[in-house]
Amino acid sequence: MAKVTKTHSPDDEEDLRHSAEVPHELTEQRLDVVCAKLFSDWSRARLQTWIGEGRVSINGIVVDKPRTL
Repeated sequence: MAKVTKTHSPDDEEDLRHSAEVPHELTEQRLDVVCAKLFSDWSRARLQTWIGEGRVSINGIVVDKPRTL
């Protein structure tokens, strides 16, 4: 099971770290779609920005493209 983590940047108003376990049924979907389902407090567009900025990791590995898990 993959673990997705959203980290913060020094100028981020959301200055927190958030983690979630990815359910097996979501493992074949794109990272931005999975994050939108796991972290519903933020828009998919915001999550896509964070992914592009390298602020999302999967199992401790930073990801900067919304690839399929």
